[in-house]
Amino acid sequence: MKKLIILCLLAMPAVASSATFSLITDGGTVNMSGWYAPNRNPIGNDITIDSSLPASPHAYHIVAGLGQDTSVVNNRLTVNHALGYNTEVLAGAYSWGLRRFFEVRDNFLEINANIDGIYLVGAFSSSCYSIVGYNHISILSGYINYYLIAGTYSNNISNPNSSNGNSVFIGENAIIHNFYGGSGLADACDQGWDQFCNGWIIGSRQQRGGANNNTITLYKPTFDNVNFVTIMGGRSMAGGDDWKGNVLNLYGRDDGSYGRFHKISNFETWRFIIPSTATAGYEFAGANKVDFGWNPIFEIYFEHATTLLTVGDNITLIAVAPSGITGGHVVDETFRGNDYIFWLHTTNDGLIAELMHLGAIDNTTWLGNRGGGDAFANARKITSPAYKSLSEAQIASVIALNSAIDQIGTECSKIKEYAASSAYFTAINGGNSTYNTGSSVDVMSFSLMTGAAWDMGTYTLSFQSEEDAKPKTIYSDINVDGYHLKARKTVRKKPTLRKLGLSMGLFMMAGGGSYTAHNENIEGNGEIQYVGIGNMGRISLDDHYLDISVNIGKSKTSYVSDDTGAEYDTKSLFYGLNLGIGHYFNINKTNKIDLYLMGLYLHQNGDTAHVGTQKITFDDIDSTKLKLGTKYTHKGKSLTPFVGVSIEQELSANASAGDRYGNPIEAPTSKGHTIAGELGLKFWEDVKDHIKLNTSALYYDGMRNGFAGSVQALYKF
Repeated sequence: MKKLIILCLLAMPAVASSATFSLITDGGTVNMSGWYAPNRNPIGNDITIDSSLPASPHAYHIVAGLGQDTSVVNNRLTVNHALGYNTEVLAGAYSWGLRRFFEVRDNFLEINANIDGIYLVGAFSSSCYSIVGYNHISILSGYINYYLIAGTYSNNISNPNSSNGNSVFIGENAIIHNFYGGSGLADACDQGWDQFCNGWIIGSRQQRGGANNNTITLYKPTFDNVNFVTIMGGRSMAGGDDWKGNVLNLYGRDDGSYGRFHKISNFETWRFIIPSTATAGYEFAGANKVDFGWNPIFEIYFEHATTLLTVGDNITLIAVAPSGITGGHVVDETFRGNDYIFWLHTTNDGLIAELMHLGAIDNTTWLGNRGGGDAFANARKITSPAYKSLSEAQIASVIALNSAIDQIGTECSKIKEYAASSAYFTAINGGNSTYNTGSSVDVMSFSLMTGAAWDMGTYTLSFQSEEDAKPKTIYSDINVDGYHLKARKTVRKKPTLRKLGLSMGLFMMAGGGSYTAHNENIEGNGEIQYVGIGNMGRISLDDHYLDISVNIGKSKTSYVSDDTGAEYDTKSLFYGLNLGIGHYFNINKTNKIDLYLMGLYLHQNGDTAHVGTQKITFDDIDSTKLKLGTKYTHKGKSLTPFVGVSIEQELSANASAGDRYGNPIEAPTSKGHTIAGELGLKFWEDVKDHIKLNTSALYYDGMRNGFAGSVQALYKF
């Protein structure tokens, strides 16, 4: 009678889009898929299996909501009784078809029984362009023999779907076993195969498209044959984004480790919950392979208010050999909770957490005592090359801007010649150098500067003391024909005359370049762009001179690393100042030597970048350089060659940064000295009409190693 009622229900025409009932059967053929409603939305089916299904033929596909070319939404299948052998698909919903833009979401599968099933999923979809997401599976109890457990399984091979917001929960009364463990094909999964290898636990599996914002929670289940289990937050078979926003909640087992999984990967947030039974040496789990990806977010919590751990205790979050860690991320950061501090670091034993502080934390002490005081309450410097590589982009930006500031100083030294003709001028400078920043960064930069210069006049200054300015009477005795005469003469001391020249120029600047940063096995690269304006001038007093210039502008820096997958963009305000003094030694009419000392200052504002969900704060950078040099010039009839040498010392330029907890990241620096040699030629006689040219080449050695060249053009008004 019960069987007859169910068959009648399944044979009824679809007159509604939802149903709620319990399935109870004592044998016979069962083909249960909720209600199949062609071209209608199977919504809100709630099916509970409370007793056994027929053994032969077995229930091959059991789903609560089934739809072809239609949305399948808000269906729930609850299994409270064993289903027998090899149920291929057990799902809250199943959707297929060729029509586009239907929803497969908010479906749910709950298991409280022993299950033999290949696919245990919240929703199974092969529809084209479906919106697939927010499907869930919860395994609370039972012995589960499976191939794949997933929040959503999507296998459309022709059109991309994206699946977000799915979840998998496995409780402490569940025993998880997989069909294919031990088959000898475990590595096939890592090569892209999806059958006859490991057992899978995945937040969302996509054939094409992304798989993000999924959550897997292991609440102390037991794993049988754990060495062949692969856990992934998301998996895209066609290379879509399948790690952003994915979360692993790993509750530590009271009786110790889960064991050693085959692989754990594709999570952005790794959350570990420590049981009250954990003591020093406790291990959450092991793995043959772990991919931390780029910039993982680690969170540690105590499950209960009390703990047996004490300061200095180490616990293993994931035991894995260094050769099994991929993703280019070496963990070294300090994690702060409400009343505890853990130091997370990667060692030969895996991901280790050391309890540094337990008890109330003074926020001021935490942020204010880096590098001294109580070692258990202080932030640790992050020395990971992956993190330091991020800051190399900022130091590369300062290096490129410094090249522009240096060019401004060079043009400032020529402004008297420019202004003598009241002219427009343009200067182009480019170079390629390697900088020792504690690691190294290669920078190829160019800068363009154009503006106008004016002669503000030459003034004669008279220098005379007040005493020298007073007239003086000089008396002299004269004897004429025996007569004694006294002569009187009034004289004034001549003043010292000096020629004072004033020149001024306004300019615009623009430029940029590219860079490649090298930090151990991490390589990052990007581009730099900037624009700005400025003013410069020279005050000359005979053969002495004073140069000064100021500038302000905006820069943009990009960063990307194929080794870590990190990328970001920053924008910064910058301003600079040049101040130089010098003296000309005129050997003769055609030869002279210029001896100068120049100070260059550059300030670049900091910025905040989001790398994944990690927040990196880049501090302001101040660069201060001193440059001492000399230049010999021989003036010919139409050509004026010159040669110069200089030494410059970078006094400061540290690209400091911090992570989301305020922990300082190891900073690259361009501090150091560089020796430069210069060879050039001036065409200050007219080349054509009002145009004059100047060109030079430079070689650098020291902190900076490389070449640069420049060309200047002058057009007289």
